[in-house]
Amino acid sequence: MDLSNKRYETIFVSTQDHYGGSDNHGLFQIFKYFKNTLKKDCAFICTQESFMDYEDLYDLSKLGGNLPLSKQINSILYNKNNPNSWQDFSTFSLESENTKNIDNLLNHFPKHKNIILGDKFDINEILLSKILKRFDSKLILIAMVNNAHTGLCSYPTEHMCDKYKFEQGCYNCPENRNRNAKDINQQTYANHYDNFSLDMFMLHKQFLEKHSDIVTLVACSDYSIQQANESFLYKDIKKILIPLKNAEPTVSNGQDLVDLRKETKKQMIENHLQKTFPNKKIENICYWSAFDPFMYRKGIRYFIDVLYLLKNKYLSNKEWETTLFLISGIPQQAKAAMSHAPQDAMLALTGFAKRNVVTNILLSSDVYCCTTIEDAGPRTIGEATVCGTPIVSFDRCVAKNLVSNKNGRLIKTYDCDSMAKGIAEIIRLDKKQKENMVFESIKSYDLFYDDEKIIKSWKTIL
Repeated sequence: MDLSNKRYETIFVSTQDHYGGSDNHGLFQIFKYFKNTLKKDCAFICTQESFMDYEDLYDLSKLGGNLPLSKQINSILYNKNNPNSWQDFSTFSLESENTKNIDNLLNHFPKHKNIILGDKFDINEILLSKILKRFDSKLILIAMVNNAHTGLCSYPTEHMCDKYKFEQGCYNCPENRNRNAKDINQQTYANHYDNFSLDMFMLHKQFLEKHSDIVTLVACSDYSIQQANESFLYKDIKKILIPLKNAEPTVSNGQDLVDLRKETKKQMIENHLQKTFPNKKIENICYWSAFDPFMYRKGIRYFIDVLYLLKNKYLSNKEWETTLFLISGIPQQAKAAMSHAPQDAMLALTGFAKRNVVTNILLSSDVYCCTTIEDAGPRTIGEATVCGTPIVSFDRCVAKNLVSNKNGRLIKTYDCDSMAKGIAEIIRLDKKQKENMVFESIKSYDLFYDDEKIIKSWKTIL
């Protein structure tokens, strides 16, 4: 598809527009916010595949021929199975000559003032630099993951690594070592060669030295912006916090939400859960979710520790026996992981739940448990807050912006004992205390996701 005759104020570029077949894709959510709330002239361009049917959404994957365009323009520098990869370059420099892959995209791109990426991996800096020059555009890099300020490691604290903070860069990358140890044939950027992360760090350093005046890093949480401020690469680059708003209140006020939660929980238990557990009395629901429960960063092993602590230390026998634990995520992984939970735990696996299902689960839940050990989001924290669901979460994520003792518990990462204690405390709250947590959740949501402030922030950088 040739878009060279089109003109937009802002274009979003990503490999795809979906997440597991739904539109719950962070950058696509921001694109829709631009279209529907900001009323901006913008387009969303996919380089690998597209599932959604939306105005100004384009799929350029076929420009790559038999190989999706994404595989030819991203940061995969060496892949012996990909003859169109960046291995053509003898040196990784912004001054490298154009290749067929570069011209292929430059000649089909729409004219634009701003280009927005949610992952710097999606377009290699060599090409990105040429895009900015060709179209005289500005780059807005949204930290959907925290790899902007590293050598493409998305979550450095997960590996207890702080090399991104220093000029020497990301040498001997622990993420590369971990991935290589798991599968030496895995076709991801981690396995292309030993110095990949260091080269990516230095290439991005070169890129920022050239384009620092036209680059803005947008972080979606205080945790991400704090980490970016500590980065050697981004210490002098303009940064701004703009929440990723992907949920809206389902009712107009707190009391209506209290009533909706009560009715939704009743229907969830009677129509679904009680049929699965006919001989059980369900009084409390605790929810945990991750698209892929095996993802190390999501911390399901800590959630299992929390279950044992709840059973053996913090809940009475009656409380334990009447508390249902709902788990969402890829079924095979969720089932395998939860086989390590206490054998008498009342567990229900939902599989991969679409947004409307997640909303109903959150409205029905007495507590949402988040054990992520590092995250730019997760967006489910915001979704839980707008549903009035008390949250017990580790603190290396957006929970720092949304959770307090008024509407949940913010727990120091890895402290499973305090997390279990926090869940038990919320389960034991009386009716009035639980209602107050609903009201406080709405206050927290309205304060952080205030449209007026978000719109003002976007106007500032556009």
